[in-house]
Amino acid sequence: MATSRQFTYATTSPPSGTTKTGSLWVGTPTSPERYDLNYGGKIWWMGPDEDNRYVIAKDVPTSDWPAKGNTPPYPHDSGSVRFWASTDKTEGAFVTRVNSLPARAGETFFDDGAQCMEWLDDNGYWTNGDFSNTPASAFWATFWIYNAPGSSTFSEPYLSYNPTADKIYGWNGNMGGARGNGIVPNVSTTPEGDLYIVSESNQYLPTLSNSGPGMMCFDGNDGYMNAGGSILKYNCSNDTVVSRISAEHGSSSTKVRRPVFESSTSKLFVPTGQFIDIYNTSTLSFSGSINMTSFANHFAYGAIVNTDDNEVLLFNNSQATIVNPSTGAKITTVSWSNVDKIWNGIYNSAEGKYYIGGGTTTGSPTKPKVIVIDASTYSVTVVNITQSGGPNFNYYTSIALDTTRNVIWCMNDDRNITALDCTDNSLTFYDTRFAGTWFGVLPEVIGDFLIIGSQVQNNSAKIFKITDVINNG
Repeated sequence: MATSRQFTYATTSPPSGTTKTGSLWVGTPTSPERYDLNYGGKIWWMGPDEDNRYVIAKDVPTSDWPAKGNTPPYPHDSGSVRFWASTDKTEGAFVTRVNSLPARAGETFFDDGAQCMEWLDDNGYWTNGDFSNTPASAFWATFWIYNAPGSSTFSEPYLSYNPTADKIYGWNGNMGGARGNGIVPNVSTTPEGDLYIVSESNQYLPTLSNSGPGMMCFDGNDGYMNAGGSILKYNCSNDTVVSRISAEHGSSSTKVRRPVFESSTSKLFVPTGQFIDIYNTSTLSFSGSINMTSFANHFAYGAIVNTDDNEVLLFNNSQATIVNPSTGAKITTVSWSNVDKIWNGIYNSAEGKYYIGGGTTTGSPTKPKVIVIDASTYSVTVVNITQSGGPNFNYYTSIALDTTRNVIWCMNDDRNITALDCTDNSLTFYDTRFAGTWFGVLPEVIGDFLIIGSQVQNNSAKIFKITDVINNG
């Protein structure tokens, strides 16, 4: 026999035998009350069958939702409750159903049942789902980087890692110019279950001339920050400013572009779009610019260093130009199609290939993608990070290189963690939710840690232990 219960819209205390959620009175499947006789002075509506699926209900205060039947007590447009049901009784199906609710249109997707339950409860929805005590995902540890000392808020961070200092430097778009990036120390030895909070004044990089935070790269203990309108050099052993200069073509919008350090020339390459600005790192001085429109007929928003072949790859969402950093000569330009957004990239020396994370909401297919460029032949392969049969509610991914396993970690179209095998571009899908924003991924795996700036659970940045992800399927 099907399991279902009765509902009606009401703002007052519920009568005996019922409960109240938001502005709903809710019956029970085994209740003896005669709801068909307008119990409590209300017209009640039978909810959907709850067997083998999750049901969600919300009041309709205007009582004009289309209802079954055209005769009293169920006139056609007088329904006071609206229902939704998942395709099956799994957490993934529940998350998909919540993410597709009309009130969630345009909002950041939830990644797990616990996050969905919190939102439903806060917004007066009833559900037979129960994920309140379910861990949000297989997190090893978390950290929060507040917008400023004394602030009450923090957002998902852009992340950079210095392996020499073993520190993460993170920032978000709401952080002002009075301080630099937040500092998370001793990352490789983060204990399980740890929550590290960055909120004290001494936990942020200092600035000069109100330069503010930005993306970083490193050469040993030297750190270089693209703060948009400024370029700064830091000593990461004691987190002090060494020097600062004004950026040649930078602006407040370009600080999201990661600079790269090129070791053979000891120069910094900073992509800003039309220009690639180059700086001497020993003195932190401007060295010159590459005008991409006249040089390669395209803009560049990212750069990847290849020390094996003495190359720097300059890329946007459809093209890349490879240059010799010593001479500035163009080696070649390559292109691809059906990608409308890119984020980070990295070179894998074991394969001699460049990898760039991105995706598309237009063209075909509308999926997360990883662009693979062979550094020997300059051939291009675009890998669609898709898992058939899932909810398919993600279009983009950024990437992290795992040199131990020779894989690229990324996010598939179902928002699950996925491994791209660098030897053959094959994909392995895991049930663990990516649980983060598509752009906020460290491009390197730190030991056994995959680290993702997150939009879930109050914007906590997530540290996953990769062996746990693999062992848990």
